[in-house]
Amino acid sequence: MTTPDLTAPELRVPYWIDAKGQERPPLKLKDLGTGYKVIFCFKSTCPAVIREGFQPCENSWPH
Repeated sequence: MTTPDLTAPELRVPYWIDAKGQERPPLKLKDLGTGYKVIFCFKSTCPAVIREGFQPCENSWPH
């Protein structure tokens, strides 16, 4: 029995912003180290995400 390859494909997002809203270089999964990752992503041009997504996400993440 062989172990399946669980390697995630590289992210294909050309434009990233940091926590301060400034443009940053593209994020690569290898930049985050080894192991499992949880990545919260939002399309900030979507009115529903702006209205319903950002605040609940911010409230649920420790500062």
